[in-house]
Amino acid sequence: MSLDDLHASLIAERYESTRRIGIDLLKQQAPDRGQVVLALHDALIRLGEITEARSLLEEEAHALTGLRFEAALRLADDFRKLTPYDQYRSSEEVGLGFSYDEYQEKCHRLAAEALQKARHEAVSEDQLAAWNSFNGSEQPEPFDSPTKLELVPPPQVVVGGSLCGRVVMEDGFPASHAVITLGLKVHTELPDPRTFVCRSMGCHPVIGPLSKLTTQTGADGSFAITQIPHGTHEFLAITLDPTRWEIPTRFLLRSLEIMENETLDVGSLTVTEWQSAGPAPFPSPHPDSFEENGVRWEKIEEWKLRNPFHYSFRRQ
Repeated sequence: MSLDDLHASLIAERYESTRRIGIDLLKQQAPDRGQVVLALHDALIRLGEITEARSLLEEEAHALTGLRFEAALRLADDFRKLTPYDQYRSSEEVGLGFSYDEYQEKCHRLAAEALQKARHEAVSEDQLAAWNSFNGSEQPEPFDSPTKLELVPPPQVVVGGSLCGRVVMEDGFPASHAVITLGLKVHTELPDPRTFVCRSMGCHPVIGPLSKLTTQTGADGSFAITQIPHGTHEFLAITLDPTRWEIPTRFLLRSLEIMENETLDVGSLTVTEWQSAGPAPFPSPHPDSFEENGVRWEKIEEWKLRNPFHYSFRRQ
């Protein structure tokens, strides 16, 4: 096997074969060792072995003296690819007690240092163009977990609606002087499922702040909430006396449609024993097939693993 065989295997996208050929060439002390290292690195990246690929560049630095720009630019990209949470969970930093924020900060710092080194090593026009292109690029969503989730400002009520009703216990007595909570609509933005075509498929949806409106029931169990933003809101719940009830928060209704300048009367609601909610409808976001960059992708199988309900309660 030769360097030409290695490059041919990489171009043909036979990445496991490229790995085997590259390892054999390194063992044989083949000439052009630096080129072997770069090709093997690129195969490892496409196999999802990002940590191994980064370590290869660091361990073979002596063989890359004539390829410092190419090695530094790849190293910067490696550190960018290591920032997602799934990479953090299997990192050495977890064992050292790093928080995810600290781990991300370290990866960003090392990526910036490698990028600065690549700029120092860039001498040809092609190298400068490659550096400028990389420096102006960002990792494709949704694979890079944002440092901070985008916060959506709370809705400004210009013309709102109202909600009223009455709550009773199972024995018919009013649920008096209890807290009523209306969970307002949560703004969410899901990534485009057509980008889910590589190993690091962690989904990082943008989830806005959890907002609520509260009031208290009267002696007869009646309640009213005004100035509610129009739209479909998440839930209506009651919180009973926590010294008397093991699970004080009980859901009463979900998906409440509030119209402008109208009052939604939910009538009489009964507090029942706690029951976990059934799974919310969760239609598949993934197309059966699509094409991107000349490649056709087909969905083979799919698993649904979560209920997309973004509120949480301490004793739920």
